[in-house]
Amino acid sequence: MSNIFDDIKKAGAKIVDTTAKTATDIAKKGKDKATVISLENELAKAQRQLGAYVYTSRKTGIEDHDQMMQYIGRIADIEIQLNGYKVEDITKVEITPICPSCGAEVKEDAVFCEKCGAKVSSTLNEE
Repeated sequence: MSNIFDDIKKAGAKIVDTTAKTATDIAKKGKDKATVISLENELAKAQRQLGAYVYTSRKTGIEDHDQMMQYIGRIADIEIQLNGYKVEDITKVEITPICPSCGAEVKEDAVFCEKCGAKVSSTLNEE
């Protein structure tokens, strides 16, 4: 009897670990996506500032090479930061289905667990 409880305890611990890892992965990807959006907004602003500077300098005939290089440098810095992020769509997080009875990993299309034979919830196949 204690063997069944040990199996249930192990299955529960595995489910908790998998859930925690998945939640952490989703939170990190969400944070990364928010950072990328912020950097993209900064990049667009810096590009608009450079464009306004070029337009004004051409219109007035007054050019400040150092100021133009500051705008270009800022744009380059932001682009480098953006290149450091490879953000995946958070809807594409892979979740490994787990048997609700024994905690073993099961195939997505499984109807029964290969380890214990328990019926696997049909919700795995509804996406």
